[in-house]
Amino acid sequence: MKCPTCKRKMTALFYSQVCDHCTGHVEEKTFFEGWIAFDLDHTFPRKEYVFFDSIHAKDWAAMRPTVYNPQTTLVKKVHSYYPFNWRNGIAATSHLVFCDTLQTIYLDSKYKPEPGRVHVIL
Repeated sequence: MKCPTCKRKMTALFYSQVCDHCTGHVEEKTFFEGWIAFDLDHTFPRKEYVFFDSIHAKDWAAMRPTVYNPQTTLVKKVHSYYPFNWRNGIAATSHLVFCDTLQTIYLDSKYKPEPGRVHVIL
């Protein structure tokens, strides 16, 4: 049987089952890291660019003041179960390195792991 939240195999406990991942009993070994900028007013899950480092995420937010309020924007590390394909920006973003596709951002790791999905490290 699979966990209804993250779709991983569940452990049988007498007449019930529990997902070791969602309950925190299994620690993941390998993550790929990136950084995002997000506003506290945003809803999740949501699609965002993931950046190679925190400086690039901060620069991205500063370039888009209509989307990211400087007083409520956070830059946070994200983890992915799959590697990112990094690329250099062009024109106004040529100084940035970011993932080649938008990623779906989750606030915790309780989701079905697939390429293009990441979770915030709070």
